[in-house]
Amino acid sequence: MSLPSSFPPPQRIVLEGRYCRLEPLNESHLEDLYRVTKGQEERFKYLPEFPPKNEEELKNWFNSKVNSEEDFVFAVINKSTGRCEGRQVKINPIFFLSSIGKMKAIY
Repeated sequence: MSLPSSFPPPQRIVLEGRYCRLEPLNESHLEDLYRVTKGQEERFKYLPEFPPKNEEELKNWFNSKVNSEEDFVFAVINKSTGRCEGRQVKINPIFFLSSIGKMKAIY
């Protein structure tokens, strides 16, 4: 499916905010992502995903997302610590959809 000509395709760029920075997900984020999701089963209670059981499971998830043309996943970087604190932001250019957590906006 191709995008209508009036919509440029999204880019994997860094987006700066006041308190956090969104960076395209890459391997440098994995250690922090594992740290913030390890033992957090309760936070995933109502989500369609489960926290990774180990670093290998997180790496497999990462490999399925990092070069996806359907989902652009961003790491959420806390600007005061410089650490990755989450990965809940994605853009799906095929369906003109973006989500932060499970809140969605359709363009």
